[in-house]
Amino acid sequence: TGLLQCSNGTILLLDQTNLQPGQLNQAGVCNVRALRRVVSDQTLEYDFQYHSLDMPVDLSTIIVSTEGSSIVGCDLTFPLSMATDNSTSNNIMDNVSEDTLLLWRQYISYARKIEFDFDDNAAKMVEDYFVNVRKALPSSNANTAHFILNLTRLLSICCLENSLSVPAFERVKQVTDH
Repeated sequence: TGLLQCSNGTILLLDQTNLQPGQLNQAGVCNVRALRRVVSDQTLEYDFQYHSLDMPVDLSTIIVSTEGSSIVGCDLTFPLSMATDNSTSNNIMDNVSEDTLLLWRQYISYARKIEFDFDDNAAKMVEDYFVNVRKALPSSNANTAHFILNLTRLLSICCLENSLSVPAFERVKQVTDH
């Protein structure tokens, strides 16, 4: 069994704050490739020596990095900073207490149980936006629309809302507009 063999719904926290420049060996390259596939495709390859098998997974990923980018790759990054600077550690997670981690886990558990709904007004607002985006950027496609809809749904859920909110949609447009 491998370390990525997790229960559906597991949240992977990849802490890249202590990575040092260097060269990966073959096992490291394979591990990074596996992480990339889990993050981007939600699939995990099981290698049975004579045969490999791709299995679907349901793993959410949070990547913490001081560089603003990840060796694993991700669709979107948000810069974060520490509220206080009285730590001698460069590792962001070293400054998080067990009580705070428990609160984060409870919040995520609650948010994951929210049943999300798209009402007709929200659908019309999103449709109008994508019509305008397609006019301005002909290179945009259904994947762009799907990505923005998913981000808006996730941001609404992060605000513990059960339907698409205009503020969440406006925030996602602001973050994703090029």
